[in-house]
Amino acid sequence: MPNLSPEYGIQYTEYSTRPSCFARKGFTLLETLIVIGVMAIIAVAGLSLNSGLWRKNALDNTNQEIISLLNLARQKSISQEGGYQWGVHFENPANDRGFYALYYNSYSSSTQSEIRYLSDPVIFISPTTSDSLDILFNKLIGNISTSTQQIVINLKNTTQQKTINICPQGTVVENAASCSAP
Repeated sequence: MPNLSPEYGIQYTEYSTRPSCFARKGFTLLETLIVIGVMAIIAVAGLSLNSGLWRKNALDNTNQEIISLLNLARQKSISQEGGYQWGVHFENPANDRGFYALYYNSYSSSTQSEIRYLSDPVIFISPTTSDSLDILFNKLIGNISTSTQQIVINLKNTTQQKTINICPQGTVVENAASCSAP
């Protein structure tokens, strides 16, 4: 605010005595670059941690989907849905992604009810490459006509894996659980 000096009729302006660093507004280019650099480091660290969790979740989700589909096939066989036996076909082709398919009676493309492909980081260990496996449940009882069958899935380039056992009585158990007589 201007001051007036009555004795001389001179008008003068007061200037702030604060240092100039408090008077400026905004950020310097250097400050902005430092903040961007710190944010980039945090983002890279977060993404690398998150990708490991995403891969593990893919393995866990695939494991649960396979167990659910096996249990669904067993229930459909017990209830004789459509008058058929139901099963799950597992295929591990050499040059493509593995898949598993719900089917009835005997496996063919015409008897598939639904098909699911393994997500990218997940691969089959069992069945082995260029091999397939059919798990067919018997009507009414829901058992399988063979000894214990095993499906093993793995994360590419890791030792993380999941094992699913299909017991002769038709129960589906995962990992270290064993099949015991009913």
